[in-house]
Amino acid sequence: MRLSLSSIFARRRRFQSLAAAVFLFFTVLTLYSLRNDRAGSPSRLSAAPPAGVVSVLGPDPGLDPGTVPDPDSNPASAPDTNPESTPDTDSASTPDTDLESTPDTDPESASGTDPVSDPYPVSRVVPDPTPTPAVRRPPARGPALQFPSEYAGFPESSLSQSDRCGRLFTPRYFEDFRSHAIQYCAGGSRSALQCFQGHSRPNQEVDSICIGQGAVFDVAKQKFALDCDVRRLDENERKQGLLPFDSIRGEWYNTGPRWILDHHVDLKRTSKPAAGSEDDLVSQASPKFVLFVQREGAGNLWHCMTEIMTMTMTFDLLQTTADPSRNNTPFFTRGPDVANTQVIVTDDHDDGIFFDLWSIFAGRPPLRWNNLVNGSDPEQARIFTETPHNLIIPLPGAANPIWQSDWDEQNCTWAPIVNVFANRILQAYGIPTTDEAEQTPTPDDPLPPINLTFVDRTGNRRLINHDALLAAVEAKHPHVRTQAIDFATISFEEQLRLVRSTDVFVGVHGAAFTHVMFMRPGRGAVVEIQPETNDYRGFRNLGFLKGLTYIMGHGEQVQVKPGEKMEGEAKRRRGVEEPQLEEGGGRGLTKRAQWHWDDVRIGEEGFMNLIDEAVAAVEEQRRGT
Repeated sequence: MRLSLSSIFARRRRFQSLAAAVFLFFTVLTLYSLRNDRAGSPSRLSAAPPAGVVSVLGPDPGLDPGTVPDPDSNPASAPDTNPESTPDTDSASTPDTDLESTPDTDPESASGTDPVSDPYPVSRVVPDPTPTPAVRRPPARGPALQFPSEYAGFPESSLSQSDRCGRLFTPRYFEDFRSHAIQYCAGGSRSALQCFQGHSRPNQEVDSICIGQGAVFDVAKQKFALDCDVRRLDENERKQGLLPFDSIRGEWYNTGPRWILDHHVDLKRTSKPAAGSEDDLVSQASPKFVLFVQREGAGNLWHCMTEIMTMTMTFDLLQTTADPSRNNTPFFTRGPDVANTQVIVTDDHDDGIFFDLWSIFAGRPPLRWNNLVNGSDPEQARIFTETPHNLIIPLPGAANPIWQSDWDEQNCTWAPIVNVFANRILQAYGIPTTDEAEQTPTPDDPLPPINLTFVDRTGNRRLINHDALLAAVEAKHPHVRTQAIDFATISFEEQLRLVRSTDVFVGVHGAAFTHVMFMRPGRGAVVEIQPETNDYRGFRNLGFLKGLTYIMGHGEQVQVKPGEKMEGEAKRRRGVEEPQLEEGGGRGLTKRAQWHWDDVRIGEEGFMNLIDEAVAAVEEQRRGT
């Protein structure tokens, strides 16, 4: 049979139409199947548990665990702080400072490494649990809880400040975390993993504070184990800015929640808790706590204080957030829970002079992780194995709000978070946080002497000819008493007492300026001499927070000649290439800028101009003018 050309083309068109219809049918069928695989059946969705603890400020709007979860993860990125501002080892530090890995470049460009190393495979994330008899949980809603009484001592300043200042340094900072709370464990889990996420960073990165409830120590895996099937976030949770579990961030120096979760927590418990606690690992009448501490270093005052500060901020959040598993009482209380808290230090750094401060909210000395896993403390290991504990994973030091925008000037005037922390440190050493009223000057009773403390750096960034400069100050201002102190030669308590009696704090840029936070609020001046190629504003902002007069000058950088005296860690690390961090939450680091190592020279006239301004400011403060 012959076919005309037109018939052939007609049959070809019919065949193409049929093929297109078949292709469209199978495409729709495939998409429908994928949707069901991700979302689950309607009956399973309706059985999904509510999403964890809600903010004490009220319910989280729009939370609906029955919507289709989004499995995508947000890539974690570097911190917004520029680590070139990291104050280097100086006289306020112990000789064994661990700042060799301090980065110089902005981490946003220094390394493209994703800090989330060894992420949990998808098989460990449960899209929607099969209905099983789960541990009963009270409604995820609780009354608003009051802040610790220390905050009442710092009423709001009459001076105006930006909205950003309020979000960083006032109780509003904690409200942001509480309003972004998420329970990662799916229904049927016998443990809980609650995280609170803050969104205060200018680059939109998200910080996390977590508490895992009902954890026991797994001797075989050498990790704390949580019976927790991690669930995916639903669409509404994603819209609120909540992070999927795998997107919880790490920080530089191998710190942060990601590092702790990856290296010290396992989410598939294999060991069994003690008899009687099998069915409910969360709701305990007298819970016991473990605080994980992964430090950036052991000796640098700036790094250590920012880390210890964020640790205390973590406890403030837990103290002011209602826990449904404890009848809406706080996740942590300063009374009975302190005695039941054990700090575990997971890093390998030396203790350092600040080690005991990690136990401010604990009833016992810190425990080393290595002592737990190597069998040198079998009794403590037995307790952790048999008794469920709540794991506190604190805000890392690099997330401290005083790090943020520290290269820009910020005129924040009301900072109860900073002042509460400073007072807690002073009280830990028995140092009064209030001063006796100063005498009012009269013609017959002049002003008392002004105490000027100069930070005598003996390693790097030494101020050339500082003895002659201080002698010139005393010659011009007989009522100014000067003292040059190598802070590395005195204890931290002695440093604090010295700073509390200081009216004018002077030195070359470095970690010693962390002491600005411990100076008397509104009573003093700070003179910071920066190397000519550095223009860091973090200590300027800190001085502003304390109501102090801040004065900055720049000095000429003078390179130390080969063979010239250089002491301590500065000599050991000069010119050393900074090591790359390991995987698991850290950042790649690079070699430090030259200003870290150079000495500084400033002329007598320039130095005197800085001191004259500082002395005049203190005199005005004393006169109330």
